[in-house]
This record gives sequence, structure tokens and C-alpha cells, in this order.
Amino acid sequence: MSSRLCGWTIVILIALTLSGCFSGSSNEPSSEDIKKSLMLKLPPIVVVNELDIDVSQNTGTEVEPFVSSRFKGELELTEALYQSVDHVMGKAILEETASEGTNFKVFGISEATLKLESWDIEFEKLDISPRIAGKPLSEWSSGGYVFAGSAAEEELRKAYEEKLAIEKKAEEERRLEAEKLEKERLAKQRIEEERKRELAAKKKAADIKTLTAILTSGKAQVGEAGDRRSSWPFRLTFQGFDASSNKFTGKMEWPTLSGITKIEGTLIGDSLVFKEVAHIKRGSVDLNTLYELRVTEGGKVKGVWNRRSQNYVWFDINT
Repeated sequence: MSSRLCGWTIVILIALTLSGCFSGSSNEPSSEDIKKSLMLKLPPIVVVNELDIDVSQNTGTEVEPFVSSRFKGELELTEALYQSVDHVMGKAILEETASEGTNFKVFGISEATLKLESWDIEFEKLDISPRIAGKPLSEWSSGGYVFAGSAAEEELRKAYEEKLAIEKKAEEERRLEAEKLEKERLAKQRIEEERKRELAAKKKAADIKTLTAILTSGKAQVGEAGDRRSSWPFRLTFQGFDASSNKFTGKMEWPTLSGITKIEGTLIGDSLVFKEVAHIKRGSVDLNTLYELRVTEGGKVKGVWNRRSQNYVWFDINT
């Protein structure tokens, strides 16, 4: 037996806890009394065709009877019941679960007390078999359903398939457009990256050419080194550049430190890397200071010493 209760069945079970009063012509209610009371509690779409009392027992007194009756009967639907088996485009697809005229059994226990010559009947227990799911059409939203297997369902599903096809086509068009735009973006990005690489390669070649000219000019390069606290001017002269190995030597003159040092270094790509390796004139100059410089805008070569960002060094290009 299904455990699901339709809306009207729930109404039955709630309503049956109420009572109905009928004239009592004997010391116990008749089957007609129980039938009439039950009819008042049922939804309009259910009628009681017949009802028989199996057994009754008075647990009260002859003066104040309290009669319990076990009964059985037959109910009949006056309208068909429907349940939704699917929803398409906001409409329920209804399938009939019970046709008009369907009969089903009812078993129950009633309790009756006599009040002012009338039987006040309540229902202690009620079983309906079989329990049928669904609701009458009057309880479904008007225009909000079609019947399963009908031409209306076929038209609704066809419209839904057409809607899906349109949405799928639109989605595919959006996807293709997005792919096109992404390809265009990547193509532009590749072109831009290639342009940047070409510019960088040209600049690097030009910088190497400039540094090579400096290394072979034999002319003094005037510049300055310093940090956050002090600065020291210098004159830098490159000597002995070997183009096969890119190695060079030279000297740095420090007028404010009263010293001259010998340098040794290498042209590495577009960078000048050299170190002070010996004193020509001691003064106050420390050895083993490492310099790394590159050509920058404004006709200068700039960099750092001892790989600390606060330690700057630069000189003007003189070729």
C-alpha cells in the first residue's frame, strides 16, 4: 500500500476526528447514522455507497451510553484524480491515477455518545484501501497543465525541444564567437610579444655596440658611485678589451678618496661586470667591489655595486 496521501485523503483523516450528530432512535447508533456522519466529513468528490457495522459495544451505561462500533464500507469517487508525472515549460503533465466511479474500501472504528437525543459520532480509527495519490482537476491551476499522452502534451514537448534547440544554437554561437575573440586576442598578443622581443633584441644589440665602443675608445668615462649616506665621483678608463673573450681591464680614479684601482671584467650580453682587483694608488679605496651596469636612456650607463639596490653607480657615455 502506498504511504503517500493525496490532498483530499489528508482532509479526510483530519476531518474524521470531528464529530457529527444524528437523532438516536435506539440505544446505539445505526449504520445509517455512522454513514451520514462519515459523509459529512468526506470531500465532495467522495460518497459512501454502503456501510455495515460488524460489531458494536456499549462501554457506558444504559442511561449514558458510549458506543464503539467497528464498521466497513465502500466509497466512490465522483471525479477523477490526477498526479503530475513531469513539468515542461512551467506546465504539469498530468496522469490519471483514479477514474471517476472508482470504488475503494473503508474500515474504521467510531465512538458515539448520546446528546439531547442525538448521536455525537467521532471516528477513532479509519483505514482506506487502496490509498490513491492525486488531486481532482479543480485543485490544479487552470491552464497550468496538459494531459499525458495528449496532443497538447506533444505540442508542448515539441515547443520545448524547439526552445532547447534555439538555446543550444545561441550557446554554440556564443561559444564560437568567444573562441574567435580569444584567437584574435592571442594572435594580437603573439604579435605584440614578437614586437617586444624584436625591440628588446634591437636594443640589446645597440647596447652591446655602445658598450663595445666604450670599451675600445680609450676615453675616460666620468661618473659617480654612492649609497644612501655618501657619494664618490670617479673617472673610469677601459683598456685591453679582447673581443674574442669579451674580457677587459682598466682603471678607476677616485679623486675624493685619493686612490686609483685596477679593474678586471667581462662584457656579459649587454651588461658590464667588473671588479676592483688591485691598488695602483691605495688612498681610501677598498678592493673587490663588484660593479654591474647597463646602458640606460639619457646617454648613461647605470647599475649597482655589490648587488645592493641602495648602492648606485653610473657614468656618462663618452666614445
